[in-house]
Amino acid sequence: MKKFIMFLSFAFCILFLSGCSLGNTPTKKVEDFLNNYNIHSKNVLTQLKEMVDSDGLMNNDQRDKYSAVLKKQYKDMTYDIKDETIDGNNAMVTAEIEVYDFYTVNRNSQDYFNNNQDQFKDSSSTDTPDAIISSNFIDYKIEQLKNAQDRVKYTVDFTLRKVNDEWTLNDIDDATRQKIHGLYEH
Repeated sequence: MKKFIMFLSFAFCILFLSGCSLGNTPTKKVEDFLNNYNIHSKNVLTQLKEMVDSDGLMNNDQRDKYSAVLKKQYKDMTYDIKDETIDGNNAMVTAEIEVYDFYTVNRNSQDYFNNNQDQFKDSSSTDTPDAIISSNFIDYKIEQLKNAQDRVKYTVDFTLRKVNDEWTLNDIDDATRQKIHGLYEH
């Protein structure tokens, strides 16, 4: 019985230690990063709020609606890790992400606006015509984004560096950020 308990203790320690090291791989760090978008982590929501609040063209209601659209984008994003390459203390993880195609929605919305500007005017408002058109167009575009169903796949290369035996994801570039948001031109 004593040997059996020692064996179980040993097996538990091995599983525990391997579990700790399994969380410190480049692939796991990228999965954690992408999962933070899926689960709306505090850090992701803080960055989202900062980004949306910095837009001087939207009113508060539009900011709330646009935030909801992006939260849906994050929640519904899927990914597939395609490759992991480690070279000493540097690594690259290639992932294929699939998101709503907001790039095409924005392009189509702009085309529609360019061909139908009269539909965005509001003669009952006391605001300047340009402000009315801009606000109405933003409402229209947010509604189009909200209803987006088409999806697009992007390939993303994440780079990591090992510091003090811990893999750390390097800052993502603007192209990667645009891909996560579905806004990258394709």
